[in-house]
Amino acid sequence: MGWATSEPALSAGYIATVADSAINVRTRKFTFSQENLPVLAQRRHMVSGWIKLANDDPISARQELQQLPRDEGSTRIDLWQLAWLARAEFLDAYRW
Repeated sequence: MGWATSEPALSAGYIATVADSAINVRTRKFTFSQENLPVLAQRRHMVSGWIKLANDDPISARQELQQLPRDEGSTRIDLWQLAWLARAEFLDAYRW
């Protein structure tokens, strides 16, 4: 496996997507690797959910952020993902 497709490189790319979306205040079309590593799937869902939440789509954000890993993953990312999920649920509940 080359460096560009390694877990650390892909993970950093996902986080860079969040930064790019925040800095440019726009939704950038992005593609995520479909690697089967649970830690990468976790980061994909967290990043995708954050971007959807930032773009005022709490329903889609909640769907992404509810995808917590069952067996493996990062506790740190779990905490961020749960925090953003709580925010998405709050916004969705008070949207109407």
